[in-house]
Amino acid sequence: WLLRSEALSAMFQFGWREAAQFLALLLPVAALLAALLMAVAIRSRSFKEAQASTTAVVLAISLLPMVTAFQTGGEQPWHLWLPVLAQVTLMQRVLEGGALGAVDLLLPVAVAAVLTVVCLADVARQLRGAAWR
Repeated sequence: WLLRSEALSAMFQFGWREAAQFLALLLPVAALLAALLMAVAIRSRSFKEAQASTTAVVLAISLLPMVTAFQTGGEQPWHLWLPVLAQVTLMQRVLEGGALGAVDLLLPVAVAAVLTVVCLADVARQLRGAAWR
């Protein structure tokens, strides 16, 4: 009822399929961000240092989608290899009504999963090292 224009209201008609695609794209990157922030924070010597470090990481991640705004060539194949940029690119494709292929969905999910495992392994190694001290 907020959108009086039929053209605008037609653009905002999304269903369960789009919501499922968004979840499939965002859950792996959410796990990656949590693991990355833990890996960054665990290396800090104080609470304030950890907070400053993680703030810098969150800022960098927040600015990463701006790459598409400043790039004139449109969507590039390498966008799918950068976790946050891939999710933004593919969500934009879903919002525009484009189809996502299996490779388009699996590549960013796999990259995010591998990086999550790497970050969690680093956190576990740091915690094991601290337990021996």
